Amino acid sequence: MKIILITMLTISCSLLATESPVSTGQVKCQQFVQSKLPLYKKLYRLQTKLSPELRDPDLESVLLSKANDCETPSQGLIDLAMGHKNKIGIILPLTGVDSIIGLQYEDSIRTLFKNHQKAFDDKVIIVDSKSNKTKFHRAVADMVFIHKPAILLGGVTLKEAKLLRVWSETLQIPTLIMRNKWFSQDALSTKFSFYVSPDQRQMARTLSTYMFGRGLRRYAIIHPKEKHSNFIAELTSHGEKIGLTKQANQSYDPLNIKSIEAAVKSVFAIDDVTGREQELLDLIKKKEEEYPDGYENKEIILPPIIEIDGLVVLDHFKNLRHIASILKYYNVPKMPLLGSQNWRAKELVEPKDPYLSSSVFVDYIGSYNELPYRLKVNSDKDGFFAHSREAQMVDYWLIARHSIQIAIRALRNLPVSRLEVASHIKSLKTNSQTPFFESSTVFDPRHRSHWPTFLFSIQGDRLLPLFKRPSSSNRLVATPRQ
Repeated sequence: MKIILITMLTISCSLLATESPVSTGQVKCQQFVQSKLPLYKKLYRLQTKLSPELRDPDLESVLLSKANDCETPSQGLIDLAMGHKNKIGIILPLTGVDSIIGLQYEDSIRTLFKNHQKAFDDKVIIVDSKSNKTKFHRAVADMVFIHKPAILLGGVTLKEAKLLRVWSETLQIPTLIMRNKWFSQDALSTKFSFYVSPDQRQMARTLSTYMFGRGLRRYAIIHPKEKHSNFIAELTSHGEKIGLTKQANQSYDPLNIKSIEAAVKSVFAIDDVTGREQELLDLIKKKEEEYPDGYENKEIILPPIIEIDGLVVLDHFKNLRHIASILKYYNVPKMPLLGSQNWRAKELVEPKDPYLSSSVFVDYIGSYNELPYRLKVNSDKDGFFAHSREAQMVDYWLIARHSIQIAIRALRNLPVSRLEVASHIKSLKTNSQTPFFESSTVFDPRHRSHWPTFLFSIQGDRLLPLFKRPSSSNRLVATPRQ
């Protein structure tokens, strides 16, 4: 059976046949053949090396095409440009080191179709990337040469998101990437890749705008090493635009309490004696007076230098509590701490810590009682805290269901070509039956999905949402988009 290669070519090679040998259309066709065929050959060699039984003579004849074949274009070239089966292909790491993530996404998608198994079987193909780079490329090859989807979903880990983005753009296959913490510098030129997961940059803008409104003009950031780079970059950039000043940015090993302590001490210059020599001598003299018999076992601590109005802590609730204890130990006056969704857990407020009172974090979920796509989780009465095991999986489930629903809607009108699929995704409006997503469009001009943002303040042993709807409605309202 003839295998149809899948990609998108905006100029139909069949039309180019009627043009003169030097026509612009023919040149573009030749450029297409020269640039795209090597990619297909690479995928085909990988696939057949791992599975020799998949060799196909018809396909191999197409792969032997040369640029001048545009003078008499073959059906293979037209298929190369246009062919797909109007299906949804999903690439997930279902085995290997990343399988705990991939299986959560798969479970979310399958349970959405639990009463519509035939529709799932007719429309959805799931291929295992096996948490391996080579096997991931093989999964792409299987999609391209065997399953022929009109749209791809995947990229649930950082490494697979990067790889899938490259294949999406080079093969021109509309793709929903389910992890968007990484963006290329040329995001504006992205045509076929769409990022679905919550936008860290929008959350950072929301938090920085809140800081400005609260008068927290000077701030410092502490965070685990090599984490939260997008959030920090946007917080810094947007903060500068609205008049905030970042005084320090310190990273630490999140598994090492001494490293965390060192980051905190650096922000407040607790170990820095530069220009404070006399202050240190005065402290030593005071210790000598307090302990005339010797003070060797007594720590001499320089008082903190306070040059910030608030401290941004981008870590989970356990390390946040460690940091609060360190701040108290070194006599740092109580100040607002600010963070992201990593804080969110019942243990954040139980037991209550007065030092954390009035601290604020940003999240993309308002109430767990108001999740879209029929998602239900066990939570407290207010819906602010999910049970710990369910809180870990709800992000995966929500992103997976949002992605598959976008794909289904994009293919509902039976678009003819992948270019039309991409155009349809780009123009999708938010479903009025899903009020969780309050923006009018699903994606912004850079193909990043619109998600809501909510701000919560810690008040004793409970959370206080900073934005609520009128009393006529029990739903939370998202903070205004920045």
